[in-house]
Amino acid sequence: MMNLIEIWVIGIYLLSLLVVGAYGHHKSKNNSLTDLYLGGREFGVLTLFLTFYATQYSGNTIIGFSSKAYQDGWLALLTVIFMIAVIGGLLSYAPKLYKLAKERNYITLSDFISDRYPNRTLHYLVILVVIFVLGNYILSNLKAIGTIVQTLSDGAISYSFGVVALTIIIFIYESLGGMRSVVFTDAIQGVLLLITIQIIFFVVLFEFGLNPNVESTNIQEVMTLPSGNQQIKWLSTVFLAFFGISIYPHAIQRIFIAKKESDLKKSFKLMTFMPFFTTLPVIVIAIIAVDVLPELSKAQSENVIPLMLSKISHLPFLHWIIVLFFAAALAAIMSTIDSSNIAVHSILVKNIYLQYFPNSTELKIKYISMLVSLVILSLLAYLALAISSSIWAIVILKLEVLAQLFPMIVLGVWTRSINAQSVLIGLVTGLVVLLYLTLFSSIPKPLNIHAGLWALSTNFIAIFTMHNFKNIVLNR
Repeated sequence: MMNLIEIWVIGIYLLSLLVVGAYGHHKSKNNSLTDLYLGGREFGVLTLFLTFYATQYSGNTIIGFSSKAYQDGWLALLTVIFMIAVIGGLLSYAPKLYKLAKERNYITLSDFISDRYPNRTLHYLVILVVIFVLGNYILSNLKAIGTIVQTLSDGAISYSFGVVALTIIIFIYESLGGMRSVVFTDAIQGVLLLITIQIIFFVVLFEFGLNPNVESTNIQEVMTLPSGNQQIKWLSTVFLAFFGISIYPHAIQRIFIAKKESDLKKSFKLMTFMPFFTTLPVIVIAIIAVDVLPELSKAQSENVIPLMLSKISHLPFLHWIIVLFFAAALAAIMSTIDSSNIAVHSILVKNIYLQYFPNSTELKIKYISMLVSLVILSLLAYLALAISSSIWAIVILKLEVLAQLFPMIVLGVWTRSINAQSVLIGLVTGLVVLLYLTLFSSIPKPLNIHAGLWALSTNFIAIFTMHNFKNIVLNR
């Protein structure tokens, strides 16, 4: 699909991220946890917006959403609402949580949980959920990296080499400058991704139009109005995004890095419009591909964006734009991986290691953090090579689990009356219901509603039942 020179250009661009990592190291002020994991809490509107953008629009969008659009047609446009719902979910708690983080010096999500709900069992259960979810997230994006690299090189670079090589680059630049390196690389790839995707979108529209061969069986299938069950399923997915993606631990860590609350709110306002400039173009390109690239299998449809771009790569004025797009897309996926990875190892170091070794020096903590990061990335790179599940399936699984943390976070910032015992019972109830529906039930999606939402409903019910029961007992 791309010649050797173009592949080398992308490779050089990705290697240049190491320079950005070195710059992040240069800007570091000390080896404190705040500096390492939050970049000193000194980021303004533009950098906040770009780091949120580069992290949110990753392999899930370019590979997962496009594949789903190819399979489901225009109904996949609901993913635009899906991504807007994420910002709604963030706004439901982020400003309040930011104020608490500044007052009480939170560095990780677990800091807030252990401070608000002093219960050791709950503390460690939340850490397990976070590790599972972020490990899942890193895994899906490592698979996306391997898929894109293999497709771009037309098989000359193997899936496994792509996963391993880019994992090494991520580890090096993140280790050099911590959160600063992550945010600085996000800013560069965010700008490139946003610009190139607009150009490519309009070129695809100009080349193929929105009125493809309507007599095509494939087009007739995607143009068909969705059934009632399909509409319920996708509406369920939108709610899952609201409750799940909005509390990604690495997104919460970005709430903590803001210099001011007003900067955080402004960055969210900008993010509200981004689904129309990123998700929408990707979905439309994938739907146009139904006629241009008919009869792709489910596995092949995860390559629909690279394959569509190969159809327009002959245009001389567009060729290098496509190269830049893929460089930015790969780097954006890498930014999602490094953001998730830093969130995981910051929790493991800050909320587990330091509980047992509180007198460790700052330099030792930094080296321990690097070691934990290396172990996590190595393990997940291995799993990315061994597991064959689709990216969309992995996305849904992690959202269903992550959504179970939503009640404790939102209730935790808005009220002081909900206690740790109520939240713990709610979380356990939700996870048990999710586990049963996912693994043992003959109907994993009752009424075509995701198991994660049924679990979340029982989670809320259990919290309020326990809370009201304790109030009745205490008032007697």
